[in-house]
Amino acid sequence: LSYNWFLFGLLGAVSIALIAAMPNGWQRSGLTLAQNGPGVRSASFVAFAVCALLTWMATQNIFGDPSFRWEPVLYNAFAVGPVEELFFRGVVFALVLEAFGARKTILGAEMNWGMIPAALVFGFAHATSTPAGAEIVFNTYLILWTTLGGFVLAWMRQASGSLLLPYVVHV
Repeated sequence: LSYNWFLFGLLGAVSIALIAAMPNGWQRSGLTLAQNGPGVRSASFVAFAVCALLTWMATQNIFGDPSFRWEPVLYNAFAVGPVEELFFRGVVFALVLEAFGARKTILGAEMNWGMIPAALVFGFAHATSTPAGAEIVFNTYLILWTTLGGFVLAWMRQASGSLLLPYVVHV
């Protein structure tokens, strides 16, 4: 295996420990399969549209490509996606949502200014990339896209009341 599965397993365990340590952590983090948030219909529609677009984009170049490998796909689905959702939407977003107090309803989801630093933390966590095994590169474009993605995933988390939709979109 060429990916660091152990590291993401460890980060997932730490995220679950942090959620368990928070008072009422399972509910606050959205670690539930129940989709009972006030904006679940809107969030489901957005999730479907984003998944359709990203799936179309991803499949444009992989079929028939002899260099295609399944490990990156599986790594994102079973390591990166779940762990990042647990940590960024389950821990970081849950804490900043409470820290920033007053909330405003945006398309069925109670949000506040805490969404901005949470999305920025998510974006800057993706600040570097390693194209084709080359040296590590600071990637401004990636930061912008993942910060925008952080906003959308945080909104989905609040609108649906669960991490399930953000996880599906993230994969």
